[in-house]
Amino acid sequence: MAIRRKLIKHKVAELIDSCAISKPPVDVSKVARSLGLEIVMAPDEVGLSGFLISDSDSGRQIIGVNQSHHINRRRFTIAHEIGHHVMGHLEGKIHVDSNTTLRVAARSSVSSKGTDPHEVEANSFAAELLMPQSLVENAMAIIERDSNLGDDQIIAAIAKQFKVSESAMSFRLANLGLG
Repeated sequence: MAIRRKLIKHKVAELIDSCAISKPPVDVSKVARSLGLEIVMAPDEVGLSGFLISDSDSGRQIIGVNQSHHINRRRFTIAHEIGHHVMGHLEGKIHVDSNTTLRVAARSSVSSKGTDPHEVEANSFAAELLMPQSLVENAMAIIERDSNLGDDQIIAAIAKQFKVSESAMSFRLANLGLG
């Protein structure tokens, strides 16, 4: 399966527009709510960052997030699970409860290895949602114009604005041709 980067950009742009997001940081809780997704902080599980549960009987869809993770990591996990939801990755997932029909997509340490196309799409979606190109370009232009910071300091400052890790921002800037 090829990664649907154009579709990801399009769907994220629609969400950003419909949620009236015009400056960083992107409110991922607001985006989740706009899609009818509930966010629940979950106890720490070994190797588990988050999960998306879709209960077809009740219609509830829940994003579970590891409450012990750093806020930036939790924001990425929420954006990642939103990506699974928006990109339709729940189809055909396992049923975990015989009394109700549940589909589960979990974010674990395997998710970041880049081998599963759905995980790659969800990661791309999360980066696009948390660091939309137009907002990143605006932030870069302002900080470069108004400061004389070095590259690492610029990355740190912009990462702080967007509430993402410096490594995530560094990758995003490189992918956008800005770093």
